[in-house]
Amino acid sequence: MEADKAFRDAVLLMAGCDVDVDWAMRFIAAPLAFEVEVKAMLLKTFKTGIDTGRLRRADMALAMMAFAAPTASQPLAVSAYLRWAIGDERRARRRVDAALKCDQTNSLAHLVDSALVRSVHAAELV
Repeated sequence: MEADKAFRDAVLLMAGCDVDVDWAMRFIAAPLAFEVEVKAMLLKTFKTGIDTGRLRRADMALAMMAFAAPTASQPLAVSAYLRWAIGDERRARRRVDAALKCDQTNSLAHLVDSALVRSVHAAELV
C-alpha cells in the first residue's frame, strides 16, 4: 500500500470528488491519462467543499486500512489531507504527525505539513 500512490490518490478522489469505483480503477491503471480531468475535479471540489457523507465514508475506509496495516502511513496521510481540505487543521495536524511517525518520507504527509506550517488553506488555492 505504501508504494502505490495511484491507489492513494484514487481514494482521495473518490472521497473528495465523488468518482465511482470504475473510474477509480481506470485511474489507478493509468493516472497520467487523467491529469486534465483531475485538475478540473480538484478545482471544483476546493470551490464547493467535500460532502460530509463522502468524508464519513472515506474516514471509515481509511480507519479500516489503518487497522489492517497499523504501520502504514498512507491512510493517515490521506486522512490528514482530507481534514486539511475541509479546514479541520487540528485533526489534520494529528494525522500528519502520526503518518510521519510511521514513515518520515511520506510525501503527502510532508505536503500537508507544509500547508499547515504556512497556514495555507485549501479554499485559498482556487
